[in-house]
Amino acid sequence: MRESHQDGLLFCQLVILVGAIAAFLHEWLESHPRSLFLCLALLMGLAIAYKLLNKHQTTKSQEELLKEQGIALLEQEQYQQAQAHYQQALTHYPEDGSLRLNYGLALAFQGQFEAAIAEYDQVLAKSPADHNALHFKADALLELKQYDAALAFFDCVLVQTPHDSHFLHDRGFVLQQLGRDQDSIFCYEQATHHEPLNDSHWGALVEVQQKLGQLYASDKNLAAGLRRNPQSKRLWQLKLWRCLDEYRYGDFFEACERFEADTQGQSSLPLAYRAIGFARVQQYSAAMVAFEQALSREAHEVWIRANRASCLVEMKCYEQALAALETTVVDTDFEQALCLKVEAQGLVGLKRYGEAIAINEQLLAKRPSDDEYSVRILVQRGDALRQQGDLQAALASYDQALARSPDDVWALSHRGEMLVQLGQVQAGLNALDHCVLLKPEHPQGWKKQGDSLRKLGRYPRALESYARSLSIQPDIEILCDQAICFLGLEDTDSAAQTLQKAKDLHEPTTMRTVAEKPELAAFAQEHFAQLSND
Repeated sequence: MRESHQDGLLFCQLVILVGAIAAFLHEWLESHPRSLFLCLALLMGLAIAYKLLNKHQTTKSQEELLKEQGIALLEQEQYQQAQAHYQQALTHYPEDGSLRLNYGLALAFQGQFEAAIAEYDQVLAKSPADHNALHFKADALLELKQYDAALAFFDCVLVQTPHDSHFLHDRGFVLQQLGRDQDSIFCYEQATHHEPLNDSHWGALVEVQQKLGQLYASDKNLAAGLRRNPQSKRLWQLKLWRCLDEYRYGDFFEACERFEADTQGQSSLPLAYRAIGFARVQQYSAAMVAFEQALSREAHEVWIRANRASCLVEMKCYEQALAALETTVVDTDFEQALCLKVEAQGLVGLKRYGEAIAINEQLLAKRPSDDEYSVRILVQRGDALRQQGDLQAALASYDQALARSPDDVWALSHRGEMLVQLGQVQAGLNALDHCVLLKPEHPQGWKKQGDSLRKLGRYPRALESYARSLSIQPDIEILCDQAICFLGLEDTDSAAQTLQKAKDLHEPTTMRTVAEKPELAAFAQEHFAQLSND
């Protein structure tokens, strides 16, 4: 139907053109009667040329129509239909490179990467410099995790186009997957040099330098990246996590304000990070207000909702945290894993250890090759096993974590405390001493050392360890444990003052924490009752 309509339109155009030319020639021939033959030849030539031109345009329009229909199917994620469409189109236009490339995309979107590469190679055989074909093939090789083949491919491409930032970035990624982090830095540096406004290049460079402990260089590049990309969410998040990891809360909250200003109040992330910062310093009322403000901008953002639920777990509002997670709709495996991790923490708080352990097992199966992720889950599983009373299994879980990351402070400190609980007192204390010597700036090691010393009745040394932890960041739990130490030393005044410090941080959480500690509950009840009477 479309072709008959085009034919009719062509006929009308031809009639109009012939009529116009005939009128002009009628006038002209009256004054030049001997030029009739020449004019007729010219008219016939024009008609033939016009017909040939429109025939070419009609053929081209049909080809373009097939391309548009295929692209529409890809955009609608109807990949099987797109595959069938392109197969049919290529029977008519087998030499059309863009049709073949999009056919390869339809295959790739269905996970048929080898077949997609075969299509891209056909295009590259005829046009070795076709940029789209090169990019699509590179992406397919990365999806197949054929890193050696990908590296060889990038090396060949970069000989021809040494300044292509996309390939430089991807080559750096491949080098990291091959365990060559230091070598990847040059690729990322070159990518930032050739495309300084691309924040993904700066982000990759900063992340690998942070991983290698090259903190001065990473901070310098982070600042350079933000100067060029002041609205980059990725770079701001890297800066904020850097501040949190080093417990630089003043710098952190200042960065949150700058992030909010640079994104002109259009992003929920500055507010969400501010909430996380408030939770870290246990200003829970301010944290919850900031979470609500963030959710007012993006009500269904799973990352924000999961961190809000985590904050509720820290506040010991376990039922409320689980209820919040139940109403959170997840779309990706990452979001599901994030919510499950928080759910497991809430279940431990409710002493539903079996359910928490089962969730941790499920999480470990999701990303078995991710060491950093697995270490956190293994430690969390060990905590659940320990509180359930399965001490040997808990120790084994901590050992598995350390097998993946021998210097991880969380795993080291939890394992040391576990050894003390198992009666291997000196071995446990030695492990905890090693932990705080390894990373004295980390509060977790000092906290676990203090916990072990307190349980052994070594109150003065426990108080020293707790004080070191509190010098890094405030902690209601530690303040309550300090009060227990003071009671053990029969220093009721110091115990009362310490409890008041905890209460000043966040009274509801302090009272919930006190209720979980039998050795403190009676004294706290008497002390706060006396304060009320006074």
